Amino acid sequence: MLKFFLAICSDEKKLKIEDCKAYMRKHGLRLAGTKQVLIDRIKEHVRIMDDQGMVLYPESTFIINCQGDACVGDVVLFKQRVYDLFNLGGRCSVGPAVGVRSVAGRIVNESYGSAKQQHTFTIEVLWSKGDRPLPPLYPLIIKGRNLYRIKTLRQAWADESERKRKLEEKHARGAQARMERRARISGNKIDNIRPMMCNANNVPGWQEKDVVSSIVLRFKSVLAGLIVGKHLKNLNELRAVSHAQVDVDRDPEDPAHCVVKITGTEHQRQVAISMLNAKTLCRFFANKGNCSNGEQCSFRHHSL
Repeated sequence: MLKFFLAICSDEKKLKIEDCKAYMRKHGLRLAGTKQVLIDRIKEHVRIMDDQGMVLYPESTFIINCQGDACVGDVVLFKQRVYDLFNLGGRCSVGPAVGVRSVAGRIVNESYGSAKQQHTFTIEVLWSKGDRPLPPLYPLIIKGRNLYRIKTLRQAWADESERKRKLEEKHARGAQARMERRARISGNKIDNIRPMMCNANNVPGWQEKDVVSSIVLRFKSVLAGLIVGKHLKNLNELRAVSHAQVDVDRDPEDPAHCVVKITGTEHQRQVAISMLNAKTLCRFFANKGNCSNGEQCSFRHHSL
């Protein structure tokens, strides 16, 4: 192994991808990436072997609580329950837990499952201790709810504004995935809505030719909680995906209704309206054309 590492340091051009992948297969490392990415991964593997990971990434440097809000690029420290058995079909551990281990690693990938939109992370292990510790750079695939189950801390980024940008992109992808799932369950069609990106001026979704205007929609007051969500979760999600200014208030003329004011470009308003459709349309009426609750139904029986 030392000879291999010296060869990397002396002349990387002489190395072949097959040589790198042979090393990585031997040590159970990820094979994805270009030749330079593979070489950098091998260098990192050699650096953190023999418990050097705890020296390079000491536990005392994990000081920021990111429980429930981690993203690609984070170097995280979390605790994980260890089980004897693993169900390959369901990709989950079964049986009673036999212990707990602490894992420090770098999040290198995240995805949302096509069936249930479950959030899944791929983490390259930097060091691990406790019951059945994992080897260096082991590619640990873990569901989001399991990553956050006990306690999750992270190191500070050199540029926290870059992390904020990545976090916003992650939230937009998550909102899109959940919206598509709701639409699939209710039978509604959502027309190719994708999270909007920032331009060179760092203004989300804005083009000079776009004209900003407002539209006001009326809903039954019972739907206000569904639109806003607990701790403003749904409202913030609506704003993050559409990049429109969305405000919810009581209808001064009719207490039984609330008004939703959407301000933005035409595209931003369309995205926000489509999301409101997915959240507030009665799924029974959408699927069958009628609803047993009739006028007493809390949800809408028409599209916006």
